[in-house]
Order: sequence, then C-alpha cells, then structure tokens
Amino acid sequence: MGDVREEGRLSGRQELLLRLNFLLASAFIMIPAMVIKGAGKDGWMSIILAALAGIGMTALYTVLGRRFPGRTLVQYSRLLLGKFAGNLIGLMMMWFALHLGALVLRNFGDFLAAALMPETPYLVFHVLIILVISLALYGGLEVLGRFNEILTWIVVTSILSLLILTLSIEDFDLKNLLPVLEEGIGPALKTSLLPFTFPFGETVLFTMLLPYLNKPEEARKAPIMAMIYAGLLLATITLVVLAVFGVASLLYLPIRWPGA
Repeated sequence: MGDVREEGRLSGRQELLLRLNFLLASAFIMIPAMVIKGAGKDGWMSIILAALAGIGMTALYTVLGRRFPGRTLVQYSRLLLGKFAGNLIGLMMMWFALHLGALVLRNFGDFLAAALMPETPYLVFHVLIILVISLALYGGLEVLGRFNEILTWIVVTSILSLLILTLSIEDFDLKNLLPVLEEGIGPALKTSLLPFTFPFGETVLFTMLLPYLNKPEEARKAPIMAMIYAGLLLATITLVVLAVFGVASLLYLPIRWPGA
C-alpha cells in the first residue's frame, strides 16, 4: 500500500464525536428491540457487557496503531503478517466498508421513503444520500470532522430531550425492570453478541483514521470515551423503553437485522 494522500487532520474531540455519531446513528432505533427480544428485562445489561467488550477491542487496535504511527491497520498488517496476508486484510476491510455502507444506505433510504414519501421510489432517496456523501468526501476528512461536531450535538440533544420527555409519560414504571437477572446472566451474556457486532464491533473501521489525528497521543482516550458514552446512552434508551412498555408488549415485535 502506498502512502496515504489525505491531508486533513482530526482533533481528539472530532474523532470522539465521529465515533459517537457512528455508534448511535441507526443503533438507537434498532438495538433496544433486539436486546429486549433476546434478554427481556435484562436487555440493557447486554448493551453494557457489549460496550465493555468493545472497549477491550478498541484498546487492542489502539495499542497497535500507536506502535505503528502514521500507518493504517492495512499498512501495518503488511509489516506484521507479510505482503499476501496484509493485502488480504486490506481487501476484507474494503469489502466490509462497502458492505456496511450499502446496508446503512438501504436502512436510511428505506426509512425516509416509508416515513416521509411512501409513494416515492426508494432509489430517489438512495441517490440523494449518495450525493450528500460524495460532497462530504470531496470536502475531505477535516470538513467532515467539523460538520460532524454540529451534527452530533443535534443528535445527542434530540435523544436526551426525548428521554427527559418520556419520564413524564403516565405509563412510565420502573417496576417493569424487575426482577433483575430473573433467568440468570446467561441470556444477557448471549444477547450481548448482538450489540457487540452492531454497532460496537464496526468501529474497527476507525483504525483507518488513526494516522490522521493531529495529536496521536489522544488516540487512546477518544475511542474508549466514545464507547462509554454510546453504551450508556443505548442502555438508558433500552431502560426507558422497558419502563414505558414493559417486556411483554415488546417480545413479539418483528425484529429485522439491519439491511435485511
């Protein structure tokens, strides 16, 4: 792999917010129903366990990134594993990024079409999203980081506002969360594999951004803080959903894996 050509640089704050927005995105809509389906009243615990595993994974690839400053995961894989295996990892990362991008495009495009203009072909929304993404890529990494600073605060503020308003709902009852671990830790532990893969595991793509931090020493703190914030927010959302609706009314919701 040749030298990277991107000239933009990210601050530790911008990387943290990029990761946070990446983790929340569609997860705050899908993850609560998924974990409740698998672990019932202990679904929030599955998210906490997944976040802890995600922190361990993040620490691992962050340490590797700091040992090979200025190189992406694909580049230092060639040094560690040789040319063939390193290139294979590069192809896998490329496929994963394209595949994940296609799934997210499908999710958001379908949601906008179904919620706003059900008679409009889905392709229209997909093309418009691609045009916005292309414009962001043309602006470069630094422009994306600065715009995301504004976007993330809008997203987080909106989520927190909804959570606060939910507390005033008449049906809100913390008794719906009890008893804790009624069936033991097994269901929560097993279900934690879902949020660990989506969204926490997907942050492996950020190994491609580590060389672009203007202060490489911040690469250790920002990824872990993003995991903590996202884990707490997703767990809180799940707790609120359970407190309002109760587990019985949520277990039989049709759950669809992202992009399915």
